[in-house]
Amino acid sequence: MRKLIKIIPSLISFLCILSAYSQTLNLPTRQVSALNGAQFVSLVTSYSFTAREDEIFNQIISGNVPDFQRNLIPIFFTQTISSTTYNVTYYVLSDYLAIGCDTNYFLCPMSPLLAQRICNYAGYSMPTRKMVNQIWTASTVKLAPSTIAPSPQMTTIPVMNDHNTTVWGQRSAVLASHPLGELVGGDKKDVIISNSIYGNPAPGRVVIYGWHQLNGSPIQPLYAGHEETYADYSHGIRLVQNSIMVNGSATTVQAVLQSSTLNTLLSDEGVISIPWYPLSSVPVIATPGSFAVTSESNTSLRLHITNNPLALSYYVQLSSNGISFSDTITLSPANLVVTGLTPDSLYFLRIAAVGASSVSAWSEVLGAVTSSSVPEILIVNGFDRASTGNTYNFIRQHGKAFRVNNYTFNAATNEAVINGLVNLTNYNAVDYILGNESTANETFSTTEQEIVKTYLQNGGYLFVSGAEIAWDLDNMGSASDKEFYNLYLKATYVADAPNSQSNTYYSFEPFAGSIFEALSTMTYDNGTQGTFNVSYPDVITGNDGGQNALQYTGLTDNFSGISFEGIFPNGTQTGKLVSLGFPFETVYPESSRNLLMEKILVFFFPEDTVPLPFVNSPLVYCQNDTAAALVAIGENLLWYYDSLGGSGITEPIVPATNTPGIFNYYVSQTVQGTESSRAQITVEVIAKPAAPALTHIGTQLHSDYSGTNQWYRNGFAISGATNQNYQPDSTGNYFVKALSNGCYSNVLDTFVVEVPEFSGHDMILGHPYYYCDSSHSYFEFNFEPSDTLHHNAFDFYAQQGFSINHNLWEIGQPSKTFFNTPFNGNRSLITDSLHTYALNNFSSFQFRVGYCSTNNPPYDYTVNFFHKLNSTDIKDGGYIEYSIDNGAHWDNIINYSSNPIYFNNFYSANDSIESINDAGFSGTNTDWQHSGFIIYLYQPHFIDIRFVFSSDSLAELMDGWIIENLVIGGTWESVKQNKNINDKISIVPNPVFDVSNIILFSFDDQIKDYFIYNSCGEILKSLKNVNTNSISVNKKDFSSGIYFYKIKTDKNIEFAGKFIVE
Repeated sequence: MRKLIKIIPSLISFLCILSAYSQTLNLPTRQVSALNGAQFVSLVTSYSFTAREDEIFNQIISGNVPDFQRNLIPIFFTQTISSTTYNVTYYVLSDYLAIGCDTNYFLCPMSPLLAQRICNYAGYSMPTRKMVNQIWTASTVKLAPSTIAPSPQMTTIPVMNDHNTTVWGQRSAVLASHPLGELVGGDKKDVIISNSIYGNPAPGRVVIYGWHQLNGSPIQPLYAGHEETYADYSHGIRLVQNSIMVNGSATTVQAVLQSSTLNTLLSDEGVISIPWYPLSSVPVIATPGSFAVTSESNTSLRLHITNNPLALSYYVQLSSNGISFSDTITLSPANLVVTGLTPDSLYFLRIAAVGASSVSAWSEVLGAVTSSSVPEILIVNGFDRASTGNTYNFIRQHGKAFRVNNYTFNAATNEAVINGLVNLTNYNAVDYILGNESTANETFSTTEQEIVKTYLQNGGYLFVSGAEIAWDLDNMGSASDKEFYNLYLKATYVADAPNSQSNTYYSFEPFAGSIFEALSTMTYDNGTQGTFNVSYPDVITGNDGGQNALQYTGLTDNFSGISFEGIFPNGTQTGKLVSLGFPFETVYPESSRNLLMEKILVFFFPEDTVPLPFVNSPLVYCQNDTAAALVAIGENLLWYYDSLGGSGITEPIVPATNTPGIFNYYVSQTVQGTESSRAQITVEVIAKPAAPALTHIGTQLHSDYSGTNQWYRNGFAISGATNQNYQPDSTGNYFVKALSNGCYSNVLDTFVVEVPEFSGHDMILGHPYYYCDSSHSYFEFNFEPSDTLHHNAFDFYAQQGFSINHNLWEIGQPSKTFFNTPFNGNRSLITDSLHTYALNNFSSFQFRVGYCSTNNPPYDYTVNFFHKLNSTDIKDGGYIEYSIDNGAHWDNIINYSSNPIYFNNFYSANDSIESINDAGFSGTNTDWQHSGFIIYLYQPHFIDIRFVFSSDSLAELMDGWIIENLVIGGTWESVKQNKNINDKISIVPNPVFDVSNIILFSFDDQIKDYFIYNSCGEILKSLKNVNTNSISVNKKDFSSGIYFYKIKTDKNIEFAGKFIVE
């Protein structure tokens, strides 16, 4: 009369095929830091064969394959077999399997054993001879085979790489018309699936074929002469997706090759009964049995899996109903979190372990609800018995019933409970699924019994259902089994079936006065309602305080369910129990099942007689903020760190904020001696963004944080200053904080910015024939103490301008490593006369120049100076700016709208300096250089000039910029033969006090010959074929007096003029 155990074949493998069907390579995304092809070749060149093969496998399974190989290419054909037409589609790699990136990859020869391991790992096959021919025919890129003379070296990485280089040359030649990702043929021989793999003398064999010539004829016939550990430069591995479509239905390459009727679709060798290479030395990986799934956050779930050293990764499939599953997700054992899920949603899932050469069958189905709060309920699946109707997914009925009743849950296998992956005491209630689990598999093992006892003794709530629990423990069990069932499941065994008749009674009803009193009669499955036939439900009766709660319909004293509330043996807190003699999952329809669960939940979690204390939740802090003590409104508050168990404390908890994350705290109130349930206070600690590094780009301050910034001046936030760059407009101490998710970073740097108003005196220039009051024809400064030319020293006219982190410009004696000698005299204008220039610095000096007359524009301004530079090339340097609106706006002098003419080593737009994001002088010049420019100003007739030195955030210990003999003047002494402003000739400064320059201001002409005469017409100095735009006139070569010069250009245009030497 005892029930028979019947086993039916599992559909898991076929369902796996359907759900895993894909058209992309099933490997992880390639990491940015992964090796390219050349780097891989360098790595493995000296490796042994075994080490090399292991490295290839590790590279491939980690996803280090070119992106162009990830999209598979369909091969479609039609074939008729016995008057039946078959339409076949399978998918293949676009080229032979490679390691590296699109721009640098290595077509990787390997042994067939390694190739088979990769196929098994990723769900692929190698092609047959017939498939190789089909693939070559379908290829849009046909390359001519490139052979290398046979030698013992042809199995080495260097020769393989030589061939790879040759093939890349062929492939790159046609990239314009045939980009990467198109189907390629002819570049390698194929390692194939064939009957010739087996049946040869030991050792095993590799079978190769193909390498088609452009006329379609293969160089390599089918050949099985090499051992299975052999691979040379010509071998390639073409992956073929296992899942294929035949007349619209999914099947596999292996199934077709093994079929007596369909094999000719893919084989020209007949049936291939073993369509793979043998890997008997590699252990087959077991299906995961001990695992759990818990809510990680509102959008993620975490897997907990007992460690399996053979598991390299895990496949995960998700489902909303527990039957139809999504595409496969691959997780690393080090990070078993499924992310990107819908908030507050029920997910079912199953997993498979991925080993070196095999993938396990799919596990039983578990589930959980994504939630920001800790679930109160744990579902434990203990129904492991391979019996008729066990689909290993009955969590579907349990989980949905909890969800309909607005409860969240986690889930675990009973093996995970036994192994300690989950702790029952972390949950208010536990639901044990035991289905038809019976003596052969044990409903509760000895270990489980002890775990459940401890849970109930500590006030846990247990719901357990199954048709064989009483039979297994109380009727057939040991003395300890009977004690557990009688005292902890609070029942005794009565009969093996209602009225001792199997397959007869399939309904139950509430027992008067029980927790189910309000229910109507309900039914469970007889094998026709989608679960399994409950032919032998247990008849039980309450024991040791257990109350009879359900009975089989139409029978007396045939009870099917009991309930209990109280303290269990050796317990300390009140626990609860509901135990059913039939499986809950078999109750139908779903509405009845949900109603039954509602009554169980009302029994477990009745409305509190003492209300929860009032709390404010959630609370949000930024990392390392000072948190206030938690607050609740209620009487006699007790604070807890856990939702269950533990002893409360009267002192309010102060949340820790040093670690980002979501943390839950709990509080209850006690009224008239009764403690309420615990209210939850969720505290979210948000990670602060990293403190941004502060630099400058010209006068703008720059944060390296690309998100939202907040700029501060003198400790106060600047309203609206939230961009990555900020332009200071007033003197102060500036810093910046990064802002992310409402949290501000710490401060890394503070910059001191000075924005002075101009207080120098204007340099007023007058025409040499009609000076105005206090005007001069030019101003010359050599920065010596006696430099009082034109009545005042340099600092009377000029001043320090805008600066960041201290203005370095000063007048002093250069005493540095590179700048140790002035141009003349003892003093120079220099960026700090003693120290190397500082990092993150912007220093400037400025002066204002104008004409005293407003007649006859344009007004001509010339600026000349001698200088040296010692700075980091491209990074740091100096430049000159101008302003025509009293300093409101500044621009690089080379951007002047009327095209300033510059000369003698002046920078151009191509001379970029990164710290200003503009052009300027940069690098190092060891000799004094003369530079200058002329500006034609129309309106107004005043202009501000600013010399700037700028440095980036890297300290380079260099000297900076030194300037001597700064001359500011006009160009009225010119004698023009051509009235075009661009053909003007001038000597500046004039008179000559030290060194002046005769300058041809023309982009198109050069000075070819020049002559200098005294007032008697004698030639004092001449030079021919100089081909320059500037001639230096040195005071020491002449005595005081008036002199004349004549210039002839390379276009035979003559200019003449005079100058004065004082």
